[in-house]
Amino acid sequence: MVTLEENEAKSVKAKIKSGDVIGLDNVIVATNNEFNELINELKLYQFSEPPTVKVIDSNQVITVEKMKALKK
Repeated sequence: MVTLEENEAKSVKAKIKSGDVIGLDNVIVATNNEFNELINELKLYQFSEPPTVKVIDSNQVITVEKMKALKK
């Protein structure tokens, strides 16, 4: 997470450490040198566009009417 607020960063870092926040590994304040280090690290990666992935492949369409009929 990147933020401009140092207090927010400290708070979220504490929550990450205690396990109250999931899905985040770190918080960086955009005005600190740590942000420059992040940018330099990102420059080392070679990014590519991912292929299209079909998440749902079905002929069935779920409508409100069908859901109401199931509840009866």
